[in-house]
Amino acid sequence: MLILDHAVAGGDAAFLDRLEQVWPMLPRDGSVWLQLRAKRLSREARVALLAAARGVARGEGAPILVNGTSGDALTAGFVGVHWPEALRPTEPPPALARLRSISAAVHDLDGARAAARAGARVVTWSPVFAPRSKPGEGRGLDALAAVCRQSPLPVLALGGITAERVGACLEAGAAGVAVLSAISAPGANVEAEVRRLVEAVG
Repeated sequence: MLILDHAVAGGDAAFLDRLEQVWPMLPRDGSVWLQLRAKRLSREARVALLAAARGVARGEGAPILVNGTSGDALTAGFVGVHWPEALRPTEPPPALARLRSISAAVHDLDGARAAARAGARVVTWSPVFAPRSKPGEGRGLDALAAVCRQSPLPVLALGGITAERVGACLEAGAAGVAVLSAISAPGANVEAEVRRLVEAVG
């Protein structure tokens, strides 16, 4: 999962520019998901940004998930959602049948179990390593492995993930990885980073 973050990218123009770079590079077989995240914007500004993103990401392509509620995603014309912990429903929402791709952010095993009950199909667990996008310490590969062994859903490792660390995460039991800074951070070589990450996941 590639996470395109509005705040980290540095605003609307940078966000949409990154999307234009990333979208044509993504495999069309569903092996890579793209999450659009704009947590700090007002609802009105988010709606406008997602409408512009919908204009960029036209036609067949990788699954796109909107960070927010199921309603946020469907209103914007997307059929994928990523529930942050604070917005994760306690039971399957009425719109669940209209969504094709559903993930949820979790930080422990209880969260993974709750996400499964709500209808998520995969979870992101973090932080494995110290995140590059914000202060914090990583919880390590052993903690990742413990969650992967018991999670009812496939786990994507998130937090400080680089192409060099993908193999260790997969060996720990992760079904894949989720990355943010590699495509969102100013100055990132987006094309090179995406290529290296896709190759590392295999």
